[in-house]
This record gives sequence, structure tokens and C-alpha cells, in this order.
Amino acid sequence: MVNQTAALLQVVQAEVARSGRSQADLAAASGINRVTLGRRLNGSIPFTWDQLYALGRALGVTPLRWFAEIEAAQSQPS
Repeated sequence: MVNQTAALLQVVQAEVARSGRSQADLAAASGINRVTLGRRLNGSIPFTWDQLYALGRALGVTPLRWFAEIEAAQSQPS
């Protein structure tokens, strides 16, 4: 079984990369401290639900979409 926290981090990192926005910009837009956001995005510490929701809003997506993306990827035959 795939580690769900690692899978979520990969999906969030991809979303941030697609956005083309800086961590400083996303930190300001989400209300997450810039250093804290950086630590979350590099995997040092996991996101809280509140942080995922705030980051999703800043990116214009819902965290539920990220979970659906993980579920869809994991349900694909190997």
C-alpha cells in the first residue's frame, strides 16, 4: 500500500508547480507562514487539514480534488 501522506504531498507539490506561483505568494494568499509552508512542501512535516484547505483556496482548488486524484491513481491496475 502506498503511503497516503507521501501521495498527498506529491499531488500538492505538482499543483503548486503547475500554478507557477512562488512559495512566498502562496504563503501570503493562504495565510500559512512562509517557512512553515516550505517545510510542508518539502515533506519535513505533514500538512494539517486546515493548511490543506487554505492552500487549496489560494490555488483555486479543493483538497477533495487532490484526494480524488490519489484515489484514482491508486485504483489503476499495476
